[in-house]
Amino acid sequence: MKNRIEIDGTNDAVWNSDEARASWNIATLLTIKKDLKMGDSSLITLPAYNVDNIVNNVLACLKYYIVNFEENFTYTVNFNTIELTRIGNNEYFKIDI
Repeated sequence: MKNRIEIDGTNDAVWNSDEARASWNIATLLTIKKDLKMGDSSLITLPAYNVDNIVNNVLACLKYYIVNFEENFTYTVNFNTIELTRIGNNEYFKIDI
């Protein structure tokens, strides 16, 4: 069964504080690592302002911290949402989470 995990990143406080943004990124990585099973997808919703910058920052974070990202995940961007789908299980993370 394919499940969808929804991650809400619309809280303005996240994007206005480096500490809050770091915590949100770590929580997102933990969710992907522990809860996103093969074939499952995650819908990450982001603020509707400064969309390109925020979406690009989130994708850059995922690609930086998840080694072999491109081989294990596909994603689509639709305005302020990123749909991330797990297609493999052989990635690892640069931080110990």
